[in-house]
Amino acid sequence: MSAAATPDALTRQHTQFHGRLVMVGFGSIGQGVLPLILRHIGGLPPARITVITAEEAGRAEAEACGVHFTVQPLTRENYRTVLDPLLGPGDFLLNLSVDVSSVALIEYAGERGALYLDTCIEPWPGGYTDPSIPPSLRSNYALRESALALRKTRPGGATAVITHGANPGLVSHFVKQALVNIAADLGLAPGALATREDWAALAARLNVKVIHIAERDTQTPDVPKAVGEFVNTWSVDGFVSEGSQPAELGWGTHEKALPADGHRHAFGCDSAIYLMRPGAGTRVRSWTPMEGHYHGFLITHGESISISDYLTHREGETVIYRPTVHYAYHPSDSAVLSVHEFAGRNWQLQENKRILMDDIVSGVDELGVLLAGHAKNAYWYGSQLSIDEARALVPHNSATSLQVTVAVLSGMVWAMEKIPTAASWSRMKWTTGAILKSACRISARWSARTRTGRRSISAASCFRKIWIRPTPGSSATCGCRTMSELLFKVEDRVATIALNRPQAMNALGGTMREALLAQLQAVATDRAVRCVVITGTGDAFCAGGDIASMATLQAEGDVATIEQRMKSGGGVVRLLRAMDKPVIAAVNGAAAGAGLNLALACDMRFAVPKAKFAASFVKIGLVPDWGGHYLLTRAVGTGRAMELMMSGDRFDAEEALRLGLVNRVFPAETFMDEVMARARAFANGPREAIVAIKQGVYLGATGTLDDTLAFEQRTQAGLFLGADAREGMKAFLEKRPARFGQDEE
Repeated sequence: MSAAATPDALTRQHTQFHGRLVMVGFGSIGQGVLPLILRHIGGLPPARITVITAEEAGRAEAEACGVHFTVQPLTRENYRTVLDPLLGPGDFLLNLSVDVSSVALIEYAGERGALYLDTCIEPWPGGYTDPSIPPSLRSNYALRESALALRKTRPGGATAVITHGANPGLVSHFVKQALVNIAADLGLAPGALATREDWAALAARLNVKVIHIAERDTQTPDVPKAVGEFVNTWSVDGFVSEGSQPAELGWGTHEKALPADGHRHAFGCDSAIYLMRPGAGTRVRSWTPMEGHYHGFLITHGESISISDYLTHREGETVIYRPTVHYAYHPSDSAVLSVHEFAGRNWQLQENKRILMDDIVSGVDELGVLLAGHAKNAYWYGSQLSIDEARALVPHNSATSLQVTVAVLSGMVWAMEKIPTAASWSRMKWTTGAILKSACRISARWSARTRTGRRSISAASCFRKIWIRPTPGSSATCGCRTMSELLFKVEDRVATIALNRPQAMNALGGTMREALLAQLQAVATDRAVRCVVITGTGDAFCAGGDIASMATLQAEGDVATIEQRMKSGGGVVRLLRAMDKPVIAAVNGAAAGAGLNLALACDMRFAVPKAKFAASFVKIGLVPDWGGHYLLTRAVGTGRAMELMMSGDRFDAEEALRLGLVNRVFPAETFMDEVMARARAFANGPREAIVAIKQGVYLGATGTLDDTLAFEQRTQAGLFLGADAREGMKAFLEKRPARFGQDEE
C-alpha cells in the first residue's frame, strides 16, 4: 500500500524536549536525522544541539542549521572530559559514531541522568579485531550481553534505547507486525501480546522457523566506482567493520547441526552462533518482492541475536522454540564491487572511500523481514523506498539513510516521553510509521512458489549444504545467568565475585560456569572496575566439578554436555588472561581440580593457611581441564607438574607458597582485609601501566626476548607522555603520593 505525504506528516511535532542534545558522530545518519529532529521535536532550538565528531565531514550542514560543531574524536581517555560540560540530568546523548564504546557511553549517560540512543552497539577501536580476545568475546552477541548487564546497575535510571536504527531497530517492529498479519491470514487470534513471552508464544504457534532481514539496495551513482575505492550508501567504516567480523546469526531450535565452522557461545542466553569467517565473505540466499531471489551477505547484526532471543519460548526453564534469524544483505552494486575488491586485497581497506548521497541518480532500498516455515510458507513485510521519494521529504537523506533516521527519531521521541511498558512497541512503531509512510510504500506480500515446491525455507539452504555432525551440547536449556550461584559487588573500583555453593564446597554445578563467564564478561567491559577478586563463600574456594552431576551425565552417556561445560570453562580462562585489569584469586579454602586451575588462571593468588590444593582429576580417572596442563606446568615446571597431576595428592598453603603457586599466605582473621588492600592498591595505580605490565609478563613467559624488548619499547613510548606518567613523575619530584586516574573520576 502507499501513502502520500501530507503537510501535517511533514511538519507535525511528536513531542517537546527542553534539554540539551549531544550528537556523537555526524556521518550520513547524523546529517540525515538532524533535519528530522529540528522538524519533529519541539522546544529544542539549534543552539542547544552540539555535534561531537571525529572528522570535518558535515560541518557545513551542521552550521547551516545553527548547530555547534566540534571535531574531537572520543577515546577511552577523554570521553568523560569532553562530554562533562555538555550533558547533565534531562539531556540527551545520541550516539551515531563508530569506534566509540556504546557500553561506556550508556553507562556514562546513566551516571549523568541523560537519555541515550544508538543504532548499534560499538566497541572501542580493536574491539572487533584484537586477536588476543577470543572471537566469541569480540562478537555482537558479547557486546549485547555487556550492554544488557548494565540494566542491573541502573534500576529506575534514565532511559537508554539501544540498537534502534533500521536494522537493528525498525525491522524488529516489522517482525511483530508480520506475526500479527500472518495470524490474521491464518484465522488465529494473536492474544494480548503485552509481553515478550506473548510474542514468543505467537511465533511458536505460527511455527515460524526462519526470519531473514532481507534487504536489496539498487541505488546507483552517476560516477561508477573506481579501482581502489570503497563506495557505499552509508558509512564505509561501519560496513567494513561489521563485514569483517565473523558472521553471526540467531540459531533456531529446529536446526539439527551446526555449520562446519559454527560455534556456540559459552555464556549468555545461547540464542545465537558465530562462524569462523567474515560476514562479507559468507553468501546466503533470500527473497524480496521487487528483486525476487538473490544472494546476499550474512553480515553480523544485532537484530539477528535480539529477535531470536526475544522470540524464545520457554516452558519453565526449558527452551521449546526459537527461530533462526539472520541478515541477508545485498547492498548497492557499487558496494558489492567494493566488497569484492576488499576481499581480494586480503581484507585490507581501499585507499579511498565514498558515501553515495547527492551523486545517486536512481534506485530503491527494499528493506523488510521474510518469515518462513508457517502454514503459508513465506511472508515478506517491509518498506520499498526510492531515492526520489527520500529526497522529496527530508534533506541530506538517501533511500538507505531515511529508513534509519526515522527509526532514530521515533526512538528519541519514545525515550523523551519515557514510555516504560513492554507493550509500548506499537507507539514507537506508529511514531516511526507516521514519518516512514510518507516516504515509502509498506509492502506485505506472500512469497512466490519456488521450483522446489511449497516447502519452508530453512537455514540449511542458506549455507549451501555444509552441515556436518549433530550439534555438540544441543541441550534446550537456556544458559542464562542464575545469580544465586554467584555473589557480586563493586567497591572502591574493585569487583568481587564469590562462588556461592557453600553446601557443595562451591563445586561447579548447574549453570555456574556460564554464570561466571557472563559476570566476568560484564566486568571486563566496565571501566569503573579496575581490579577483580574471585573467591568462594563458606570454607572452600572451589572444589572443582560437581562429581554427582558428572556421574548422572556419565550414566546417561551425555558427553555433549561435558564438552559444553569444558568449553565454558575454557572461556573463563581465556577471558581472565585477556582482561585488561588484574585479577586476584582469594583462595579461602580448598581449591581442587578445576578450582585449582581457576585460581591459576588469575594473575595472582593469595591464600589462607588452611587452604588445600590438588590437581585431583586423576582420582576420578580424568585429565585436567580449564587449562591445567598449561597453567600448572608453567607455574611449577614439567617434572613437578607431572607428579602433581599423576598423583592427585593434596598439598597445603605453605607448600603452595614454596612452589610459587601462591603469592602470599595471610592469617584467616585478616585474610580478606589484606586481599582487598592489595586489590585497592592495584585499582588506584596507573591503569595503563598496570594493564601493560600484565600483558608484558605473559609475553615474557611465552615469547622471545626480542618480542619482549620490542613490546617494552613500544609500550614505554606510548605511556611516557600520558597523564599517569606525568602525575607519577610530578609526585616523585614533589615528594608526595601520586594520585593516578584523577581525570577519570
